[in-house]
Amino acid sequence: IRPRNSFKLLILAGADFSPFVGDVGRLELEDRLIVRENVSEIEDYLQAADIGLFTSDMESFCLSILEAMCFGCPSVAAHVGGIPEVVVSGSSGLLVPPGNADGFARAVETLIADPARRASLGAAARLRARELFSADAIVTRYEQLYRRVCAMPRG
Repeated sequence: IRPRNSFKLLILAGADFSPFVGDVGRLELEDRLIVRENVSEIEDYLQAADIGLFTSDMESFCLSILEAMCFGCPSVAAHVGGIPEVVVSGSSGLLVPPGNADGFARAVETLIADPARRASLGAAARLRARELFSADAIVTRYEQLYRRVCAMPRG
């Protein structure tokens, strides 16, 4: 990501980060990286985040993206699994082919350089999360499904 001084990368590690410390040094990212280990409560971090970066090669749904969306944080994510059901590329975030490190860097750079677009994507992400994935939306859909199933003839 260029320019290098344009970002700070916060890693919310669910466990021990020590296996990756050597990579941080090799990539000379010590001054650009903040690591928080054993994080289970991420709300405070998400409220302060500008961009969510999700580089998984495999995901079924990615609840972390949805959590970021709830806080108006646009995501740059891999176009894998169920992620395209959550993030609409160019509308509520940006999707990149999996394994494309340059693509991820360019997508993040565009959002760093364009705060208005970042805000617009974040607002759309928040709205999409509320309209499609909130408890109100999901519970209603489950209730409708249960009613249809219960109304089916048994046989």
